[in-house]
Amino acid sequence: MRLTKRQLKRIIREEYSRLKRRGLIREMGMVGDGLSGMRGGMCDGAEDLIAVAREAFDMSDGEGLMNYWAEVLSQFGPEAMSWLDSLEMELDQGMGPQFNDEIFEEHFMQDVCKQEWCDALYGG
Repeated sequence: MRLTKRQLKRIIREEYSRLKRRGLIREMGMVGDGLSGMRGGMCDGAEDLIAVAREAFDMSDGEGLMNYWAEVLSQFGPEAMSWLDSLEMELDQGMGPQFNDEIFEEHFMQDVCKQEWCDALYGG
């Protein structure tokens, strides 16, 4: 069976995520990248969700992803929907819906995003 580069990346990302969730892998930001402090404060699985979002936006399906996330988060009520609306609003500011690491990272911080939302978006 042959795998495309995209399929291989997805498989590696999924396996890496499983190991990370089981606590077998711990990440630390690189010194000087400006995001080291933020990474430690994000919900578990947030980095993987951000990677999925980046890929969706790169494939021009950011709107589809946001619609899916809205469907998933609707079960958590207005607070979760407000969180997603805020994320979408910040992404829309400027030149239309574009991927922005910093906006996603800010929204996935533990004091902004609840772990149960992250788990639901991740499919857990």
